[in-house]
Amino acid sequence: MKTKLKSRSYDEILQDHNWLATNGLEIQKSYRGEWIAVNNGQIIAHDRDFDKVATVAQQLQVDALYTQIPEEDTIIYGY
Repeated sequence: MKTKLKSRSYDEILQDHNWLATNGLEIQKSYRGEWIAVNNGQIIAHDRDFDKVATVAQQLQVDALYTQIPEEDTIIYGY
């Protein structure tokens, strides 16, 4: 049985985008090469395997924002 996730508003998703842009350098140092799932300004899951990250977010019943953090130094300036 599939779990229906509560959809988030545009503003809620935008807040997570802004949080990623603000904290991008620190996030990159800690999660190089990994996928992360973000919800309400928190990283709720991370792994090099996207399916593992998505599974955790689904188990938490969270409509997360997903992004992959580059291996190399990259300036994250916005989305």
